[in-house]
Amino acid sequence: MKKPLTLCYLKCYIRAMKKINVNKLQNKISQVMREVEAGEVFEVSRYSKPVAYLLPQKEYKVAVSGEGCKKCMEDLRNIASKLKTHQENE
Repeated sequence: MKKPLTLCYLKCYIRAMKKINVNKLQNKISQVMREVEAGEVFEVSRYSKPVAYLLPQKEYKVAVSGEGCKKCMEDLRNIASKLKTHQENE
């Protein structure tokens, strides 16, 4: 059951992330890991195709717990409710 929540969270998860290819990652692994520890997220690609994401442990835990999805869905429900109220008042 956790996989759908994780997927939902990742779809709702919008933030700037750095992109890096595998070769560059191999050469700069220490620097990249310091940046991840500081909160950066990296999309790792091989042959120009995304193959992995590097993200801080805290963000990973939120993703697999489903808390991000729950928050996202709550926000969407609030927006939908406001839109419905607005349409009813017109």
